[in-house]
Amino acid sequence: MSISGWTIYWLTRLGGIQTFLLTAGIATFIGGITAFIGTNVENANKWIRVSKKVAVIGFVMIILGILTPTTKEAAAIIIIPKLANSETLKRECGEIYNLAKDWLTNLSEDKKGK
Repeated sequence: MSISGWTIYWLTRLGGIQTFLLTAGIATFIGGITAFIGTNVENANKWIRVSKKVAVIGFVMIILGILTPTTKEAAAIIIIPKLANSETLKRECGEIYNLAKDWLTNLSEDKKGK
């Protein structure tokens, strides 16, 4: 999977989407509960059905807001598997490790020789 301009765009928008879903979800949920509590006797069945639906929609929006990753989380979700599965990176890291190990070994031998 290559990272396109659209991928970058949506990555940068995830924080705003998450904030919108949480804010709108909380407002909708509170509105639905308020409408349910404030129903009068006339048309009570209609208002109860509507307020329950509004509360459920608000609850779903809150859950979606919670499950929507932030920009940093989404970037990590995309990048970390690519880094972990990269054969080039594994090979290069192995070479760097061996170079560092050899350098430390030589350094300790030089100190022992003094």
